[in-house]
Amino acid sequence: NNFVIEGNQFKRINIDENSRAIEIGHNCHYGTIANNVIEGVGLHGIGVDYGNNWTIANNIVYNAGGVGIWGFGLKYSSITGNTVQYSNQLDDSRYGIQLGVTNTTNADTTNVSVVGNNTDSMYVQGTTNVFVSNNIITGEGSFPTGQYDNTNLKAVNNFIMLAENGYYNGITFHRAIE
Repeated sequence: NNFVIEGNQFKRINIDENSRAIEIGHNCHYGTIANNVIEGVGLHGIGVDYGNNWTIANNIVYNAGGVGIWGFGLKYSSITGNTVQYSNQLDDSRYGIQLGVTNTTNADTTNVSVVGNNTDSMYVQGTTNVFVSNNIITGEGSFPTGQYDNTNLKAVNNFIMLAENGYYNGITFHRAIE
């Protein structure tokens, strides 16, 4: 298919609960979504449903009502160098970057690299062979999530959720030196 969506600006698009700036429907494969600016969208900024071999890179997504970047059934793809902030305006079940799940079902999201993104929140579940290493942005600055794959997703998701909810505010973290 070789789709390219690049260099566009989307601002304040149809601010209702179902609007999306860029949505790739079922079974569209081989594409690039890059260097777009999305600001103010009702639901999702960028979403790929059941697509293979997608590159989602260097986009800026602000003020998405739901998820900034969504991958559901995404395979053999990469999400890199994006900045996603101020998502989750609708409820607490949406994130800056979300892979692999909805509230009711899992999708076969596999072999995805999510690296070098700056986001205010992230959720990865129901996936296989997903590699993640990003920066989480908070009101106090940013911190790296570290590198992880499916072996410890629950622990990492719990840590991120607690950090977002202020559980670690005022706590000094120390690093281990080997």
